[in-house]
Amino acid sequence: MKTKLLVISLLIFCCNTILSQITTEVFSSNGDVFKRYPELTISDRTRIPQITIPYVDNAELIKESVSIKGKNLPFKFGKSNEINLSIKDGIWIKTDSKSTWSLIIFSKNAFSLNIILSELFLPKNSNLFLYDADGTMIYGPITSDYNFENEEFLCDIIKGEYLILRIISLNEDVPNVRLGIKNVVHGFLNIFPSQSKSSGSCNNNIECFTDWKIESNAVAWVLLTGGEMLCSGSLINNISSTFHPYFLTAFHCIDIAGGDPYSQYFQDGTLQQFEIDDVYDMAFRFDYRYTTCAGSTVDSYQTFNHATFKAAWYTTDFALVELNLSSVRTTAGITLLGWDKTGNTPSEGVGIHHPSGDVMKISFDDDNLSETSYLSNSGSYYWRVDWDDGVTEPGSSGSPLLDQNKRIIGQLSGGYSYCESEDMRDWYGCFYRSWTGGGTNTTRLSNWLDPNSTGVNTLNSTVTLTGPDLVCSSGTQYTLEDLPSGSSITWSPSANITRYSAQGSNPCTFVPYEEGDYGTIDASISFDGNQYTVIDKSVWVGKPAPSIIGPDEVECYTPEWYFVDNESMKWGDYLWSTDYNMEILSTTTGYKAKAQGLDEGYGQIFVEVTNACGSNENRLVVYVSCSKFMLSPNPASEFVTISRTMQNPLGLKKANNYIAALEYSIQIVDFYGNLHFSGIGSGDSFTVPVSNLKNGNYYVKIDDGKEEFNLKLIVKH
Repeated sequence: MKTKLLVISLLIFCCNTILSQITTEVFSSNGDVFKRYPELTISDRTRIPQITIPYVDNAELIKESVSIKGKNLPFKFGKSNEINLSIKDGIWIKTDSKSTWSLIIFSKNAFSLNIILSELFLPKNSNLFLYDADGTMIYGPITSDYNFENEEFLCDIIKGEYLILRIISLNEDVPNVRLGIKNVVHGFLNIFPSQSKSSGSCNNNIECFTDWKIESNAVAWVLLTGGEMLCSGSLINNISSTFHPYFLTAFHCIDIAGGDPYSQYFQDGTLQQFEIDDVYDMAFRFDYRYTTCAGSTVDSYQTFNHATFKAAWYTTDFALVELNLSSVRTTAGITLLGWDKTGNTPSEGVGIHHPSGDVMKISFDDDNLSETSYLSNSGSYYWRVDWDDGVTEPGSSGSPLLDQNKRIIGQLSGGYSYCESEDMRDWYGCFYRSWTGGGTNTTRLSNWLDPNSTGVNTLNSTVTLTGPDLVCSSGTQYTLEDLPSGSSITWSPSANITRYSAQGSNPCTFVPYEEGDYGTIDASISFDGNQYTVIDKSVWVGKPAPSIIGPDEVECYTPEWYFVDNESMKWGDYLWSTDYNMEILSTTTGYKAKAQGLDEGYGQIFVEVTNACGSNENRLVVYVSCSKFMLSPNPASEFVTISRTMQNPLGLKKANNYIAALEYSIQIVDFYGNLHFSGIGSGDSFTVPVSNLKNGNYYVKIDDGKEEFNLKLIVKH
């Protein structure tokens, strides 16, 4: 099946239940997670318990997946391992006011790991994070809002062989924390484009087609029950525009027998009650895309858990579920797609999807579509496309087919297309056939999308909130687009924003009440006697308020990274500078800079950030210690030289102005404590080969028999 991962900077919200999305952040360099979140750094990995998953043979799993692979099957990327872990399997480390709980899960040769929680209880102000050992990817925080018992909770997928779990809690709350893990999924296929592009090169990045931005905001991938398979789908509008988060996907994305491809119920064309119940365990990821058209960088995306089954029909391969909330709002704009149930022949077809679990792609058929049977050139119930630009792949299943008016006309079932194929045909279940479906509420779309039987044949996409990401003193305007007829608006900005226009106006202008922080523009609409929360757009209010994250104690000539601590700075320009005792090594623009200390004593690093509202500056005072050693070059590729940074750093006795040559042991270890070099050095410098080391972060341990020194080394070939 062509499955698709669902991702968007989305916040799904219920009028009665307040639950937000969980963010996954992706960084371009090793260790950036620890620089952004210093409290997640593990100084001594040997103290942290490690659970090792029994060996999994990737090659055998790939053979197995090929044997059951089909165009209309979910995309299987992982192998689930049953496990029974609790808070007792990790370790608590106590500080003055807080405690951190840590556990490491390891599965050899895994491209990724994801877990299924069986229980979670976090006291208020406690947070759970999941991240990779290299510090390039982090999922969380998971907060007390998500506490549960006797359920399943599918966590997002983290790349690599190691998965680190860390809970940060107040000391007095530690006895109350509960955590259960029932499954660990070993990723035997690589679905991360930063490691290797998981889909074919002929696919088109959605970011190259900005005129489809609004529609792409409705599309997402789905992590199916069991955590091993992926499918796609899209949020879809209903006639009442009540903002119910209905989600359209494929029948075969639910007909999976709990994820067991060898079950008698797997893809049997009939939904068992346990398969319907399993819809609750699905996880949805939104806004998974590159940040630019030609780029290869993924910034961040959001996931949301749990849904309820509404309807499905095998004949057109459709399924409709509802995210477990009664309305939708978002920090980045959310769309519920419109549709066309006329059955008129579309003059073109556009598919938005996540092939092979990759970032969001888009495909085009520029010609009239034909209605045929599945995998046929005649018959009915499916729209046949013949792609002119782009394809679909396993991982795209359930994704929407849009017509020339950008309305849904079907969802992907399968087909023959892939980048090297000579046959570019695919088939989508006809939306207008699914409308009446099998004639019952659980086998048709009509009573969910047109509950009052209005007979309306076409519907546009739902309301979107448009406007800048900055609110300045000059006034910033926001507009609700595509309002339902007869509705009224209530604007409710956060406390640091003042509404300037009259209540209910559209567009509406806002000004800062207090600058230098995040704020929200909340819009709700009323019609038919009901009020619905529509959108809660996150904005930055006024000038930047930068603070600098980075070490406040460094060694001489040891480069360190410094970050601007606020995502509001995405909308700003940066200028870094230092005083006489610090030196900028990287470019002086950008949200991060590399700097080093020069002499013993205090130094300062400054950053000035400018956005459309103005400029602000901040500084960080850094103590520079020059009584140890330095590494040069750092990063190193072939050799690294270890040098004393002072004439007499170890307090050696002088005899006739001659400093006695002292021997000292040198070791190089990696993040996990594995030894890669051991030797003896003497004198003022010592050169060590590093050409045999992989790219990454290491520690150089120097011991003179009295004192041990630890220096960070970066190897980059």
